[in-house]
Amino acid sequence: GDNPACLSCWNFIPQRQRTITYSWNGKNFVEMSNEFASPKYRFQAIQDADAVAIAGKYNKAIQFYEATISNKKLEWWSPERMQYEQARGYSWMPEVTLPPEPLEDKTEYPRLAAYAHYRIVLLHIVQGHEADAGTVYKTLQQKFGNDQYGRPYVEMATAFWNAYQATHKMYDGCAAAIEYAAEHPEILIPLGSDYHGSQSHTYVPADVCPFR
Repeated sequence: GDNPACLSCWNFIPQRQRTITYSWNGKNFVEMSNEFASPKYRFQAIQDADAVAIAGKYNKAIQFYEATISNKKLEWWSPERMQYEQARGYSWMPEVTLPPEPLEDKTEYPRLAAYAHYRIVLLHIVQGHEADAGTVYKTLQQKFGNDQYGRPYVEMATAFWNAYQATHKMYDGCAAAIEYAAEHPEILIPLGSDYHGSQSHTYVPADVCPFR
């Protein structure tokens, strides 16, 4: 059951080291970079990718998305794992009972990997690489079009793709993807929500396509 000893601490797991670099601009110290240590969990790679994509570091973002898809060392995360790790961190307290170690959430990978493919499509289009975008879009459909967990992200990518192809304006493609996410908010939860810790971004529909 719930652990009264840890009601205030759950939000700090998982925790990563963060390095913030400042530089003097002649008047003030200003933040130059704000980076986490390398991701340990798959969702962290997704969030790192989305963050650097917004900053315009497209090649670095694609590396993080590709790691989400193919790096077997990245670990899974789930509400059950959060509860387990939370209790484990406080297992020295006599009133804390360690729950059984949870089984891997097999639904997370297809969701995050499908989303990563979709975001790579966006980055290729932003850079004017439409042929590459088409190749990744086809791969996304082939890999996850028939997967019950990945399919919603394929549908979001299709909404983007069809709207973009009609006008060749990023704004229109993004509007369609954001509308899909608003109508299917459950697709945002595995990307970042209340069980991903205090350092996590909590996703809203606009996050799925932040390009104009």
